[in-house]
Amino acid sequence: MQVNPWNPLTFFVICLGFFVFFMAFMYSKGMLWFQQDNASGTDNWLTRYGAKDIATGSWGRRFVIPAAALYLILSILNVVVMNVLELSSFQRLIFLMFHFLSTFVIFIFFGVRHLRISRHVLETSTEDPFPDAREESDDLS
Repeated sequence: MQVNPWNPLTFFVICLGFFVFFMAFMYSKGMLWFQQDNASGTDNWLTRYGAKDIATGSWGRRFVIPAAALYLILSILNVVVMNVLELSSFQRLIFLMFHFLSTFVIFIFFGVRHLRISRHVLETSTEDPFPDAREESDDLS
């Protein structure tokens, strides 16, 4: 098996591509640390994307669709890099680690943000979200 020599330029371009694309995406959504109004980003997020946005479905348009598009672009980039560029075994390992790590960060980041907002909506809601469950628990006691 022939292994290509280590090419630091290819490795640097791959890492830079991931970094630039992901930072541009985060900047376009206003999610970087210097774009927050206060030290606690959660409060700012909750006031910006509250119950009304979740109820109308605009949360999905703002975050889920861009996250899915970013995942699709990363998947296409994975196929292109793995088949077009000649990478050594170590470069391929590093590329796959970046690919799967960035995908993992995308899904965890958006999932955690959605759960925080949903929990806040449930805590501040005036109507009971689970009326049947409360009636059943009263009957058991």
